[in-house]
Amino acid sequence: MYRQRAPRSPAQRLAFAFAAVLVLALGYWAGNLTRDPASDVPRRPEAMVAPAAPLRVTELGLVDQYDRPFDAARAAGRWSAAVFAAPDDAAAAREALTRLVHVHNWLADRHDVQTKFQGLFVSLRPGTGQGATLRDLVGFYSPDFLGLAGDAAALQPLVPPWAAAGARQGADDDAVPPLTVAVVAPDGALRGWFTPETPPATIARDIKALALGDAAH
Repeated sequence: MYRQRAPRSPAQRLAFAFAAVLVLALGYWAGNLTRDPASDVPRRPEAMVAPAAPLRVTELGLVDQYDRPFDAARAAGRWSAAVFAAPDDAAAAREALTRLVHVHNWLADRHDVQTKFQGLFVSLRPGTGQGATLRDLVGFYSPDFLGLAGDAAALQPLVPPWAAAGARQGADDDAVPPLTVAVVAPDGALRGWFTPETPPATIARDIKALALGDAAH
């Protein structure tokens, strides 16, 4: 005959519950240690809208806040994310640059990709000679971000397809919807756009997919 076990005290039940939680936590920690960092990255971008035709952003004649051309040498080795706003529209510029910072931060789990990330703020005010304004604006958010400017003809190809039909001739405040993000590959090619509704975490995942996919080929 089995001897009936005395009921556990509240302290014993608490100790068993704590031990169970500890085992689950240790299992989760051990699983993360052994997990492939690329396992959470999709094989290909899932939210990015690809351009209909090839476009080299490095051939558009854009210049940065130091009046240096944004050419093939400036894009080489970097995955660049570009946002668009008029520098004198304080609210839009702040939102756009904050979005870049968030995308950069969401790349933290892939240090190899994050160190190759380059933020670009593209001025929607046509014309060069905006260096001082861009230096003050972009430098506040990151010394590694670039502020770019160019003429209307240079900016027009960067208008995303969902906005092109409604955009007026030449780039202006309405040419690119606020919080749109464009991705430029290390070879200077435009790889696509993200809509304003796309969360920064999703943008970062797709950039990781692009970077890791290119590295595998």
